[in-house]
Amino acid sequence: MQSKTPAISVIVPAYNAETFVEESLGYIKAQTFKDFECLIIDDGSTDETQTIIKRFIKKDPRFKLIVHEKNLGLSSARNTGLKKAVGDYVIFLDSDDIFKKGLLAETYSRAINTGAEIVLFNFNIYKQLKHEYTERAINFSNLPNKDLFAYSDVDDNKGFTRLFLLTTIACNKLFLRKFLNANNILFDSEQLRAEDLVFTASAFVLSRKVSFIDEVLFTYRTENANSNQGTINKYPLAFQDALLKLKKFFVEKNLEKKYAKDLNNFAIEYSLGHLIMDSNDGASRKYIIESMPNFLKKYGFKHEEKPNILESQKNYLPSLVSGNYDKYMEARVENLIGERDALLARIPPLEDRIKLELGELKKAREEIERLKNPSFEQLIKMLARKVLGKFSVIKLGKHE
Repeated sequence: MQSKTPAISVIVPAYNAETFVEESLGYIKAQTFKDFECLIIDDGSTDETQTIIKRFIKKDPRFKLIVHEKNLGLSSARNTGLKKAVGDYVIFLDSDDIFKKGLLAETYSRAINTGAEIVLFNFNIYKQLKHEYTERAINFSNLPNKDLFAYSDVDDNKGFTRLFLLTTIACNKLFLRKFLNANNILFDSEQLRAEDLVFTASAFVLSRKVSFIDEVLFTYRTENANSNQGTINKYPLAFQDALLKLKKFFVEKNLEKKYAKDLNNFAIEYSLGHLIMDSNDGASRKYIIESMPNFLKKYGFKHEEKPNILESQKNYLPSLVSGNYDKYMEARVENLIGERDALLARIPPLEDRIKLELGELKKAREEIERLKNPSFEQLIKMLARKVLGKFSVIKLGKHE
């Protein structure tokens, strides 16, 4: 039986989500962990989303519908859920994703057993239009090998920043609600895209009790036209606003000097990650590249510091600093050629295996041909076996 105060508040914003919302809510209802409330915020949908939700929640009091009369955006919807939530922990799930039955049970168990303020976990990515899966989207191997760690404990000397390794999306994390409230951590309602960045980064930097579960607990669905990720192309420079707000947060907390390298590296990592997103078209990429010099100047990025990023990313740096789209495309082609050559370098062993198998196949064919066209000696032996066989049958017949 559910307690008066649920252990977890599940917050699900929904905007024109009629295609997947019932399926996703079904995955939440099927959770093995039952002590939760699910707050569904219909953010001004104009399709059948609200009707589907009302029908779904009729028989389960744990599911509650909250309606925004107008579309206020994902950040506002999540903040509404946070204000209404009463659970000890909160988790932000999307209305078009696929959740494993043990998601709530495993994250809650980890939080209770370790005292974690944030529990992050792995996930798969499913590209809806291409029917492509990316298995285990996060590489947790560079995170501290202990139950609890702080932001400063993460090793940032392996080509990725701490923020990149921890990931700045909100939907693969369970948060202690008391921790969020104590630090006044909310989503920025003015941030129309990249809204998770400042929220999750703020939480990570302020928490000293982070834990991770290196298990895939949900599938993140992309290429959904009505999702925030699917419409990111409408706001190509929103991520720059988010990065500037992130820097401001570090300044306000007197952490900017301590993590200056982190911030510079992450600005490049995040910008490059944004550029390669499938939702960006050529015009948007060009617009982003040409805006980068002004952004980097405002951000205070000093490229002479040689950011600690992957070698492949360093190829792009001159194009970002100069705002030269052609130079960016040249670097992209160069990187693709490098990836191709790396793949080609793995082919010789495959060629050796093919040669070996072709050799075996040749032997088999030669044996077949030999049997089809036997030599005179082989023919005599075959005839002898046949004759002896008949003779033995005759002899048996006589005895009978």
